[in-house]
Amino acid sequence: MSDARWYEGDDQLLEELRVARGEDRSGEDQVELVMVGYDIVMADTVEAALVHDSAVDAMAGVRSDEAGARMLTFAAEGVEIEFELVGGRIVGHIDPPGDGVVHLEQPTSTGPAVTDATPDELGAFEFALRLPTTFRLRFVDGAGRSVATGWIDGPHETSR
Repeated sequence: MSDARWYEGDDQLLEELRVARGEDRSGEDQVELVMVGYDIVMADTVEAALVHDSAVDAMAGVRSDEAGARMLTFAAEGVEIEFELVGGRIVGHIDPPGDGVVHLEQPTSTGPAVTDATPDELGAFEFALRLPTTFRLRFVDGAGRSVATGWIDGPHETSR
């Protein structure tokens, strides 16, 4: 049987990774970043669960000449990020509304592109997307709590 000590906990695994990379432990108070696939996830960000995607509704498989809007809802404890994706725009709201900033994060070949929007008093926000795109939304409330959606494959330019 193999030695599986590093499987005993996330903190222990991260320590083993630091040792393997020869990292200095002097910056312990800094935000910890963890590589997950091609993504870098901030350890203090909660990933919201996808609770609704209109693309998987019963009628999503029906084809039409005109692409409709896609509605998505993500939820984490105490916050919901709901938005409509139509064409190259995201129109959404944060529930419950409150102080904070919504970040639109889009990967590029030179690093992540981040655009910010401050929700209005009803929690509404809006973004324009660069096409073609993959994106996620991250909401940071006034107390510094960070909640992010998963990565979403957004609209892409089509050629005929």
